[in-house]
Amino acid sequence: MKIAAVETFVVANPPPSFGERDLGDARYGVLRAIPTPDDDLVRRQTVRARYRAGTVGERDVPDFIEADHSKMTAKFTRIPALSDVPFADTNEAAAAAAASLARSA
Repeated sequence: MKIAAVETFVVANPPPSFGERDLGDARYGVLRAIPTPDDDLVRRQTVRARYRAGTVGERDVPDFIEADHSKMTAKFTRIPALSDVPFADTNEAAAAAAASLARSA
């Protein structure tokens, strides 16, 4: 069962009965109430994963994955530590959360 399906049962008001139709209506009511994010919101509040070497802003990012495109395989060369994970400069909330986690570890 997908996590969104489980969440709808937790959040939904109790249905009139546990019949298939009433449970479905309760679940879909929760899903319909979730606003669809616009493109600008997605750009501002999400961070894209990066596994290949490169740079993010002025920070050098190491290579975490070794990919063989001809064989369609990939393997991690190392597991990144939390301090290795690059955060976009515009995502201050995520960077602050990561710093807080690093201090508590």
